[in-house]
Amino acid sequence: MSPMVPFITEHVWQSLIRAGEPTAPESVHLTSFPEAQISAINAQLSSSVALSRRLVELGRAARAESKIKIRQPLSRALVAAAGWSEMDAEIREHIQDELNVLTLDLLADEGEELVSVAIKANFRTIGARYGADVQGIAAVIANTDATALVKALRTNGTYPLHYGSNVAVLTAEDLVITETPKEGWSVSSHSGESVALDLTLTPELIQAGLMREVIRTIQEQRKNSGFNISDRIHVLWNSSEEVASAISLYSAQISEEVLALSIIRDTSVGIGENEISLGLLLSKA
Repeated sequence: MSPMVPFITEHVWQSLIRAGEPTAPESVHLTSFPEAQISAINAQLSSSVALSRRLVELGRAARAESKIKIRQPLSRALVAAAGWSEMDAEIREHIQDELNVLTLDLLADEGEELVSVAIKANFRTIGARYGADVQGIAAVIANTDATALVKALRTNGTYPLHYGSNVAVLTAEDLVITETPKEGWSVSSHSGESVALDLTLTPELIQAGLMREVIRTIQEQRKNSGFNISDRIHVLWNSSEEVASAISLYSAQISEEVLALSIIRDTSVGIGENEISLGLLLSKA
């Protein structure tokens, strides 16, 4: 923690709290820690937000594995996780934005076509609950249809496994799940939750990705040129035909993002030394 934190906190207290509430304690350091209002917590919302964070982490891990930048839009992501069906649509949209995908669907609907599933018993968790029966349970797990078991477990949260005359109620933690994606997909899984990314890049998706790269490159040039954040600019540019096609298609959106009053190709501008070889000449309006 920075040594300045107590002083900054005190300044905020004096400027905001004491200024509006003269009867408040003289110093923030004379107050008690606030108590959480448990009754105000929305358990379902809290659970959904926690799940969304885990799914974003899995999606980013799948992105990293595929080596496709987050700025490159993808057509879709498929999700498998208990609690997905109860998640609010707005939270799903946040996941979609974070992963930069056009659609989100259920992995269960297409999982058999996308991944090869293998499972093994987690002896630690099963043994803690069922003791010496763990070997028998593990043997039944090994002979069970892995895809069907995992699909049912993710749908219901638990899976009743019959071994002999007994039943073991399995959870996601009781299995070691290995999912191998088919070509063209990247899958990341942890503790029974999975995100699969469709890596197929259509010409339209590639152009949308180039548009984001163009915006990033112009914004960096704005910063390096010392422009204020609110300055309107004129943009002269030159590039390869592939990048030029994206700029032509998305010129209005690019102009809006970078506050450009004009964005004009000038073949006299040299090719830039950046990732997309975009040559730029910016001037303040």
